[in-house]
Amino acid sequence: MANEVKVKMKKSSEKQSEFKSFVSVTKMQLKNKVDLSWTKNFKSVIRVVILTLLKSIIVGALAFVMLYVLNLLGIYRAWNTYQVVIVILSLSLILSLISCTFGLTQNLYFSDDNKVLITFPVSANKIFISKIIVYYIYELKRSITFLIPITLACFLMLFINGKISIFVFLWMWVPLLFIIAIPVLVGALLSLPVMGIKILFNKVPALRIIFISVVSVSVISLVVYTILSIPYYVDFNNQILIISDALNNFLRTLEKYLVIEGQLVYLMIGDLNDANQYGISLWIPLRFIVLVGSLALLALLSYLISRPLFLKMVSKTIEKDAGLTKSTKNVKHGKIFTFFNKELKVNIRNINVLGTLAVTYIATPILILLINKIFGAMDLSNLGRVMTCAFNVLLICLPLLATNSLIASMYSKEGRAGYIKKTKPVKPYYPLLAKMSLSVILSIPSIIVSVIVFSITGGLPL
Repeated sequence: MANEVKVKMKKSSEKQSEFKSFVSVTKMQLKNKVDLSWTKNFKSVIRVVILTLLKSIIVGALAFVMLYVLNLLGIYRAWNTYQVVIVILSLSLILSLISCTFGLTQNLYFSDDNKVLITFPVSANKIFISKIIVYYIYELKRSITFLIPITLACFLMLFINGKISIFVFLWMWVPLLFIIAIPVLVGALLSLPVMGIKILFNKVPALRIIFISVVSVSVISLVVYTILSIPYYVDFNNQILIISDALNNFLRTLEKYLVIEGQLVYLMIGDLNDANQYGISLWIPLRFIVLVGSLALLALLSYLISRPLFLKMVSKTIEKDAGLTKSTKNVKHGKIFTFFNKELKVNIRNINVLGTLAVTYIATPILILLINKIFGAMDLSNLGRVMTCAFNVLLICLPLLATNSLIASMYSKEGRAGYIKKTKPVKPYYPLLAKMSLSVILSIPSIIVSVIVFSITGGLPL
């Protein structure tokens, strides 16, 4: 009897130890994904919480004001706000799915951290689960400043117009906790084909360049075509009914095709009853059971399909690193070219910096075209034309202004490695000019294209 008690106590302590190790591994990965340094100080906790709430309130207030103004102008009907929620939810899930798919692909199969994590006293299965949990927590964090405040603004609009009860504001949090997990689990499954595509692109770099070029040109062409489709003259006073009908038809069409998102919204607000209000119905628990069951199935498929490949890729990475590395010839370059080449490679390898610069430089001329197309369709006064020109000039300066944050922190980001620069036998202005000139050189084509678009669409001579 005493031996059985000792065995049970030993097993219990082992389980507690394994759980603590699992929590530690999860926290370690979470710190790499989210800045948690503020949790060590109570004042920092209060400051971060207040700033996050303030940001969410601002986003929600702006969304509510926009909906309220559009309703006052008669552009859309307030009782159809649930259709806006469907669109917002769809957009949020799509963006999260893209982010989670590419993020999990890198984190599960190509991350160098896996070589360290696999040596911890935690099974590889738990490491895989911890990575999924980390991305779920990250999606929860992101939803606080986008999905949740906008959804609350839309529900408040419905509540003011008597379409939903206050019960929705209490119940909506439960489905949202499960809805946010959808892109994480689907992304874990989609990471498999994306991993295969990435391996193919790494073996054949030309395919990656062609793919990125085709996708970029297609998206830019679609956006430009949409902007050019704006009529040359828009009379809002006389055409407001036409605009309203077009917008409502568009929302109804989206609701027709976005069936899954529509059912998720109905799960939160209920179904339309005889009083022409959305309330509790028997379909709510049924939808909730289907949602939980679908997530359980996705989790099971991710564990059975993605997990074995994760273990295989980790072992392959370790075996590959154990082999010989191919040496390359060291070529001597000039001082200016050396530092410029170094900054170029560092920024290209950093997907966050590269993505920010690319989006800014590409979006600037498109924004110039959009602004001039919209204001060109209006009958503006002299002051309005001057203000339009001022907006154009401000947007043209955007590529240079957007890089200020990158340039301002270029030394502080290097942290403790900054002292190494002092040991280099060169003048300090060589690395400084390389850091500053890179963003300037990359922004020149965007500024030239923006000025040309401004000259053509803004009615100014070249």
